[in-house]
Amino acid sequence: GQQQRTHHQQQQHHMQQLRRGSSIACTGNSTDSRQCTAHRLCLHTATNDLVLLRGPDTVIDGLPDTRFDPAWVNLVDLPVDA
Repeated sequence: GQQQRTHHQQQQHHMQQLRRGSSIACTGNSTDSRQCTAHRLCLHTATNDLVLLRGPDTVIDGLPDTRFDPAWVNLVDLPVDA
């Protein structure tokens, strides 16, 4: 009934938010000193990876241009439609 309908509406709202993409903003120059705030990240439960979804509202700030030099964070980066 009502509870099931509310749960379904919440799921739809979360999916709409995820389609907008993830965002992450960081300070610090290395993985030892870097502190990040992230929104709408996902967890890939099979691999325990954090997944950043690139979408129309994605913002990435304070991370090196080259993801592995120095390493950003332990994060998988995928387009929203992957």
